Amino acid sequence: MLEVMTTRAPIPRAAAWQVTKYFYFWWFAPLAGILYPPGWIDIYRIMYAIEVTLGVVGAVVVWKTVWREGLLFLLYVMALVSASQTILYVEGRHRLILEPAIAAFAGCGIVVLLASIRRTFAGRAARDVWGRPNAEV
Repeated sequence: MLEVMTTRAPIPRAAAWQVTKYFYFWWFAPLAGILYPPGWIDIYRIMYAIEVTLGVVGAVVVWKTVWREGLLFLLYVMALVSASQTILYVEGRHRLILEPAIAAFAGCGIVVLLASIRRTFAGRAARDVWGRPNAEV
């Protein structure tokens, strides 16, 4: 016989589980790397953290350019893939399809950081990433 659920307790628990799975999609589940040799997952975590950090810097840089619509499209696709993986199934390997986009943003972040370092230590007139004089400095 089917019973009708009269309590709403499972709904917040299910929502919390989906948020946890979303976090596991973008970071690492507790069992990630158990089949790898010791230390490999730690090296990958460090590399992934650097990539994501540079990717966020790159996304901020792209946001400030005329390519904002392209950035919004890529962020939408990334959110859609991660949400569908979170709802249906979550495994870190499914994030690999999004890593090229993260790496592209990370490349933008590297360019901006290197240009900033070069500007800081060169002692020349400040220029933006594309070599134009920067009016903000």
